[in-house]
Amino acid sequence: MPERTLPQLFEDSVKKFPANIIIWEKRNGQYEGITYKEMRTRVHRFAAGLMSLGLKPGERVALISEGRADWLMSELAFSTPEPLTSPFQSR
Repeated sequence: MPERTLPQLFEDSVKKFPANIIIWEKRNGQYEGITYKEMRTRVHRFAAGLMSLGLKPGERVALISEGRADWLMSELAFSTPEPLTSPFQSR
């Protein structure tokens, strides 16, 4: 079996389980789930934002965050090996 990276495993999981909850987070006293598909959208938007600020693949990044959904999103975005584009809709 070929070795796969964390981003590859994440993308495979999004394809297989798009509506499944990847992480629960407590907000305003209630737990809210974020699906794999929603997390993928967040990861791609965040990665695209980092690249628009000039961050290039392979550059070092420091992450200071609580262990929450934003941390997971950031970690996945930082480990993305190639530039991402964010879907754009004009209406």
